[in-house]
Amino acid sequence: CQPLFDPSRCHVSVCDITKDPLPAIIDAEHGVNFALFMFCLSALHPDKMQAAVQKIADAVKPGGKVYETQHDMDTFSYHIAQLRFKPGHKLSDNFYVRQDNTRAYYFTTVDEVRDLFAAAGLIERENEYIRRQYANRSQGVVRFRVWIHAVFEKPV
Repeated sequence: CQPLFDPSRCHVSVCDITKDPLPAIIDAEHGVNFALFMFCLSALHPDKMQAAVQKIADAVKPGGKVYETQHDMDTFSYHIAQLRFKPGHKLSDNFYVRQDNTRAYYFTTVDEVRDLFAAAGLIERENEYIRRQYANRSQGVVRFRVWIHAVFEKPV
């Protein structure tokens, strides 16, 4: 247990956002100050993404923010991880199943992310590509990673 964690100030929970209701501590009257999506949407079926974003948007209080980071394809039309999927692992365009049976969706543009959150009534504050180069010195391999970082705000 983290000694600095104060449950009176912060509530942490895990749920399947596509099926489970949000925790009872989150009520529509008060809402939460912020929500964090870290590679969550990319694990969902594309048909379920809008409902998940809407559920979170409904839980955020006016003026609250949603922080979002998602997989993205790089400038060569594929995320490097997409190239490593074996035959039979592609479920649909940019949507794959990993060996551990988890899913991975690769967003094609920041506009795709913007549209999901705008449809839920959130205002875009940041929405950009993050590009990093990683080197594995022991293997002599350089990899480029691209993801989308975004911040959306619920209107007051």
